[in-house]
Amino acid sequence: MALTLTQVFGPSATLTAGILSVDVTELYQLDSTTPSPTQILAALILGIKAIQPSSATEDVSLGIVVGDPFSTISRNDTQLERQFPVGIYTPISISALDPDNVV
Repeated sequence: MALTLTQVFGPSATLTAGILSVDVTELYQLDSTTPSPTQILAALILGIKAIQPSSATEDVSLGIVVGDPFSTISRNDTQLERQFPVGIYTPISISALDPDNVV
């Protein structure tokens, strides 16, 4: 089943006339009221991972599926890199990846 706007962006999220309004404090585990763009993106990826069904890879209504993470130590052994494979699904007849074509 496709994820809804409020599932991904929080209960007060709205999309009106092309304007997306989001309360950042409603994003998955994001506590800051002034997050950086990378913190917002991380919250969205982790939030999608948390709410997607266990059968996500089989659900043709999901346009984005976040896979299981794996970690490696990187950047001069000072940071832990957590990689999440992200699958973006489009119709097979579409050759170029365009967000407008995501299922």
